[in-house]
Amino acid sequence: VQVDSTKLPLDTLESGEEVLHMYWLDAFEVSRNCGDGSIYLFGKVYHPESETYISCCLTVANLERNIFVVPRRLRLDREGVETNEAVSMADVYEEMGQIMSRYKINPFLSKPVKRKYAFDKTDVPEEVDVLKIKYSGTLPALPGDLSGQTFSHVFGTNISPLERFLMKRDLMGPCWLRIKNVKGATKNISWCKLEALAVDPKSISKVEDPPAAPPLTVMALSLQTILNHKTHMHEILAMTGLVHQEVQLDGNTSKPTEQLSQITNIRKLGDNPFPLDFAVKLQQQKRSVTTLPNERALISHFLVKLQKIDPDVIVGHNIFGFDLDVLLHRIKELRIPHWSRIGRLHRTVLPNLKSGIGLQSNVAMERDLLAGRLVMDMQTSSRELIRQVSYDLTALTQSQTKAPPAISPASSKLSQTMFMLQQISNTQSLLKLVDHVERDAYLILSLMFKLNVLPLMKQITNITGGLMSRTLSRGRSDRNEFLLCHEFHRRKYIVPDKPTWAEKQAIKNSKQGKKADNLADEPVRRKPAYSGGLVLEPKKGFYDKLILLLDFNSLYPSIIQEYNLCFTTVGRNDGQPKSSEEEDAIAEVPDSALPRGVLPHLLRTLIAKRRQVKALIKSEADASKLAEYDIRQKALKLTANSMYGCLGFTGSRFYAKAIAALVTSKGREILQKTVDLTQDKLGLEVIYGDTDSIMVNSRCTDYSEAVTLANQVKKEVNSLYSELEIDLDGIYKTMLLLKKKKYAALMMDMSKGKVTLTKEVKGLDIVRRDWSALAADAGNWILNQVLNQEQDSTESLVETCHEHLRQVSEDVRTENKVPLEKFIIFKSLTKDPSAYGDAKALPHVQVALRMKAAGKSVRMHDTIPYIVCEDGTSNGATQRGYHPDELRKNEHLKIDYEYYLKSQVHPVVSRLLEPIEGTDNVKIAECLGLDTTTFKRAYEVTDVDTDMTMVLSTQLSDEERFKTAEPLTVTCRKCGHRTDLPGVFRMKDGVRQCGLLCPNAECTASFEPVYLSNLMQLEARKYIARYYDAALICDDAGCPRGHRETRDLSVLGRRCLDPSCRGTLQQVYSDKQLYTQLCYFRNLFDVEH
Repeated sequence: VQVDSTKLPLDTLESGEEVLHMYWLDAFEVSRNCGDGSIYLFGKVYHPESETYISCCLTVANLERNIFVVPRRLRLDREGVETNEAVSMADVYEEMGQIMSRYKINPFLSKPVKRKYAFDKTDVPEEVDVLKIKYSGTLPALPGDLSGQTFSHVFGTNISPLERFLMKRDLMGPCWLRIKNVKGATKNISWCKLEALAVDPKSISKVEDPPAAPPLTVMALSLQTILNHKTHMHEILAMTGLVHQEVQLDGNTSKPTEQLSQITNIRKLGDNPFPLDFAVKLQQQKRSVTTLPNERALISHFLVKLQKIDPDVIVGHNIFGFDLDVLLHRIKELRIPHWSRIGRLHRTVLPNLKSGIGLQSNVAMERDLLAGRLVMDMQTSSRELIRQVSYDLTALTQSQTKAPPAISPASSKLSQTMFMLQQISNTQSLLKLVDHVERDAYLILSLMFKLNVLPLMKQITNITGGLMSRTLSRGRSDRNEFLLCHEFHRRKYIVPDKPTWAEKQAIKNSKQGKKADNLADEPVRRKPAYSGGLVLEPKKGFYDKLILLLDFNSLYPSIIQEYNLCFTTVGRNDGQPKSSEEEDAIAEVPDSALPRGVLPHLLRTLIAKRRQVKALIKSEADASKLAEYDIRQKALKLTANSMYGCLGFTGSRFYAKAIAALVTSKGREILQKTVDLTQDKLGLEVIYGDTDSIMVNSRCTDYSEAVTLANQVKKEVNSLYSELEIDLDGIYKTMLLLKKKKYAALMMDMSKGKVTLTKEVKGLDIVRRDWSALAADAGNWILNQVLNQEQDSTESLVETCHEHLRQVSEDVRTENKVPLEKFIIFKSLTKDPSAYGDAKALPHVQVALRMKAAGKSVRMHDTIPYIVCEDGTSNGATQRGYHPDELRKNEHLKIDYEYYLKSQVHPVVSRLLEPIEGTDNVKIAECLGLDTTTFKRAYEVTDVDTDMTMVLSTQLSDEERFKTAEPLTVTCRKCGHRTDLPGVFRMKDGVRQCGLLCPNAECTASFEPVYLSNLMQLEARKYIARYYDAALICDDAGCPRGHRETRDLSVLGRRCLDPSCRGTLQQVYSDKQLYTQLCYFRNLFDVEH
């Protein structure tokens, strides 16, 4: 599109005034602390000559900083001691004038105003007269901890001109703007098609009743790199930009896989020429591929094309962690001119990026360099919107778009360098390489459309009122901050400043009772600042009667509304320091007579809007409108449900421990009251409860009868509250309840007139990413058998499961019968791999360190795949983890099948079958072909006082009661025959015989009482000594330590000594086992006479 940049496409209003209408997408300011007093708004304007929308950069000049100075009641002397002299606003003005001069801030304007305050500075009154000071945004910001003799606090020092502009103009995300008194820009400051200047920020306003958002141009970026082993830097070999120029911001884009164009550039590798027939093949296949002589030409050509296409959005996969990092490092290394075309602002100086790929410190600079273009990382967005084992591109596209995986060059058994040399010398292989990089771009774009990321993030930004670029790249707390800032600003509250790094650390360390000078010693695992939700002790077992699942709708947001919990209603202390006991005390519930707070009002508005949108969905028939409404209701739900998280996040400016703790406290109280009502008043059994839901055993098999019981519970509970509402979330046909947050069930659905069963699994090993697909498949098969078993069919179930495990064992031990992918274990990095102190005990960290050494991008939150192999060493399994590519390339590595059967399949299956009678760990190990001597039957040691469901031992038969006891073996003094003493009597062929006689038919001797007495004493002492030996063993069958005993305790109590294990240490020989053994000995001779 050819544009005359001196002529703005102005619209004439009815009043005759000419204005510019621009759809605003993104904004940028040079520096928060000391900029040029301007911000840059990027968006699109309609160009009448070409009848299309073009990019525009609007410079907003003459922005101001606003600060609020809170006067003291009494003046302080020079030593900081309070005097009897009252402070007037004139005194504050005089002292602030001196301070402003000291910081070279002149001129400035000031006036007394009345403002409200409700946040962490408890010595500031709820309503206060303050001195408001305005000065140019070109001047520096004042320190945040400033105080003086006449004033106690200065607010607004670290609120940037851009944030202040958004609040004052009430701009809630991407929208149509009307700009009055606009001029053409005199400076060439951007790469946009059009530039404009607004000298007065007040001349900008939102358009009422705006038209639809213009279509956006989106480019999916994909790179193919090669590691230079001399420089240890990634170099770009090929890159593709796949472009769609009609992407809709509201709702679905019609025909998303059509109207595509692309740029594909590929270069020679060193001095190796392209094959002679490569260009001919490209022409025959009508491929739009540009061949270039070197990397500098490749990147320069791509940037020229990028400027011409001028995309509004650049989308990639791990784009911040790898693609942009590599691209910017290569731009810097090769000194490519006009490099700033990658964004929309003209730049001359490239920031000093730190060496290394995927460094978190580079991400902020990368975002700034692309100012004006929205950058979307599908890896980051997918983590927020969906849950799955791995978030690499292949896994995402297979699960979401059902596309077959592309074959990556990295999977070749040759080294990457040799592979690339082979590719360059072979036309067919080179075409496959081009296919690979182009396919990656297509998959990225398809994934973006499938998940509706762009319209969803736009809706969230419109709700929260922030910047869409930050919505795409930052957490939910950042979004909610903007929402609360807008709401409190409208109500004339002083908005709290962002906490500094030192303040954040002080809050974190206060949880540990640590001093500020020990910041570096902060542990990785911190105890929570306050108690969370209530989780009831589950009544474990398998249930074949219908189970009711009832949960509270949006419990925490509803509690905030029910009890009117807000910064403005929850009492603050008088500014005096609190003791640790007072800090941990739960705040009082606000008086019901208080006016509704800001938070409850905000949440009620969000929930009401969602109800309206859901009502529209029910009555709408148009598919495009339905998609738009669904995106909107999902955005409202995500925003409302994440509001509580903002209160409990120490890095938020709206962190409020008192409110967050009160919310969770009322949540625990409500759940317990619901349990008590259900059990005591309605006579139903609650088998489990977690935070906002309860599970009720209906003891019936009829669906309609179960629904009737659920309605009774709903009626009783809902009558107690005005805002809280419990509802029937589902009915389980069968359920396997193992422990807290670990269960599986078959959910019944009768919506279509017939019963539809859906398996629901929570917290079990088979849905965790750190278990192999082999273990998950075996566990899923066993779980399906358990959940679908018929009543009174336990024996056949056990036999079926045992037979299947024998088949699994045979398949695993048959080489190449089970695909390699089934053995891959995925583990996420909780920090940078180099920051782990115990890397030797963590196989995924060792693999990550090797990947990093090879030049690959590895950073925190990445998911690392590995396979435990036999490598010819005697190292433990934790030190024999290898990346799948390492296994493919190294012929000396073999999969450790015994490890997978013993430490992957066995623990998963044994935990699922634990409640089922007729099997145990030893039998499962036998079916898997494992050495059964390394396994022990796991009988849980339960305290009678803490588990009222345990059956009393006196109600059990002797056979059941003493099944874990070891027999008393006696030896005949006459014939030497050894036998287990049955007691005073033994049963043989239904006839009672004397048990004190030698069972050898050829011997008639009896066991002497003195001998039996001495033997009994020796055996009893042996077991007592075993108990006092106090040996401990991990209760997790998959523990990397195996079944090694220890007498050491972890500093974390009973937690396993292996850092990678989640098990707990249990006594090898418990007091219950000793008691049972001694009772067994007594029972041998305790007969009626």
